[in-house]
Amino acid sequence: MDARFAGASHSAQLAGQGSSLAKSWYSRMGLAMALLPIFVEVGDRPVLVVGGGAVALRKVEGLRKAGASVTVISPRLTARLKKLADQGALRHIERRYRPGDMGGFSLIYAATDDAALERKLFAEAQRLGLMINVAGQPELCSFIVPASIRRGDLLVAISTAGASPALARRLRQQLELALGPEYEALVDLMGRARRRLRESLCDGRSRMRRLNALADSEIGECLRRHDLERVDRLLAEHLGEGFDLAALGFSAERLDALFGPRLQGADRPAECGVGAADDRA
Repeated sequence: MDARFAGASHSAQLAGQGSSLAKSWYSRMGLAMALLPIFVEVGDRPVLVVGGGAVALRKVEGLRKAGASVTVISPRLTARLKKLADQGALRHIERRYRPGDMGGFSLIYAATDDAALERKLFAEAQRLGLMINVAGQPELCSFIVPASIRRGDLLVAISTAGASPALARRLRQQLELALGPEYEALVDLMGRARRRLRESLCDGRSRMRRLNALADSEIGECLRRHDLERVDRLLAEHLGEGFDLAALGFSAERLDALFGPRLQGADRPAECGVGAADDRA
């Protein structure tokens, strides 16, 4: 089954049976379920959330950020979910789940306090070959939702295969400190540079060498420090003449939006690569 959930119903049912057998084997062996890291495009795709509490709200908010078309089935909603439903940001079916409701959805999320219902939901999804996540019960999941960090187009996901969500959260917190807002700017800038270079340089290996050299440079630190003159020099050094922030459509205002107004005069940080080692001595 590919990332766009294509495939015949019979094949999907066989895949679901295979998944159940695999889960049973891993469980008997005392092993965590083997997982394939994958990012799925859900823009405008129908996704079902069963449940209307705080956990369901977190699922809905993540799905909305990814552009999914969300339906929530629950007799009751939190105040925030009700507001989203009233605004037309999601479709609300105000009743308990009924067998067959999940038909036609790309992904299923279950976030209820009803363990018996969640087992039935998982069994139904397996029969239909649908991907389902049951909150807090990895043994009833055909996919899990990792802890994640987003910096613009940079998305980092962390999973312990359901063994320790607490540890996954801790690792996410540590990485959030390491991956500052400069990474959002850096990913944007590298993407612009790559597109511009593809227009001017046909040799794929040469493009790769130049882009790798730029990524390995101190350009991210220079963005963090607002040392835009040094960024321009690095772009020209590694990519060639004609490459600078202005040519790539990357403005100082964009950096100000990420980091706040630039420091002036004596308050400006030292230039990239100068004095940093002394500060850590």
